Amino acid sequence: MPIWLFARPWLKHVQDTRKAIIALSSIINKKGMILIFVPSRSAIFARLNLIVSESLKKKILFSIFPQTTYDQGFKAYYDRCNPKTMTKIVKGCGLQV
Repeated sequence: MPIWLFARPWLKHVQDTRKAIIALSSIINKKGMILIFVPSRSAIFARLNLIVSESLKKKILFSIFPQTTYDQGFKAYYDRCNPKTMTKIVKGCGLQV
């Protein structure tokens, strides 16, 4: 039975996506599967997220969703977050796309 590992959209918050993929690939067995959902850094919301200051983003986020003050608002890096580069990284880790 395959083991499924879900890499939710938190990868956009990682400073070195390649290292994160290497770490994820090291914890699954040969029959395992990693499902990676990563927003492209070319998407409009990602470009905006990279341009707007962290303090302004948090101010907006916390004013709309005050309950998230203590567990949300992590900086987004979108490091290598595009389909072509992500495919190269995944294949470089010996995984199939």
